[in-house]
Amino acid sequence: MTKRKIARLAQLTKLKEQMPDLASVEAQLNEFCYKVKQSLDGCTFQNKCLVLTILDVQVVATPEKLNVKAIVPLEFITIEQISVCMLSHNKN
Repeated sequence: MTKRKIARLAQLTKLKEQMPDLASVEAQLNEFCYKVKQSLDGCTFQNKCLVLTILDVQVVATPEKLNVKAIVPLEFITIEQISVCMLSHNKN
């Protein structure tokens, strides 16, 4: 192998090690959705609209299907903290 190929292989191996496990990502995403749903249950209509804006939710409905797209933050803890702040503000 040439030095260039060895360097590329090392780079790809390092990248693979840094990539999260798909099952782990799915579990984190499910946990995030569960926490958002719990938080939304106690929110006002205005706060629910704000959350939809923050998550950049886009809905496209056709007779055949319904597509819902949203941006899910990679930092779940930060979003959890924001939702707690929103609920605390909402109760005051």
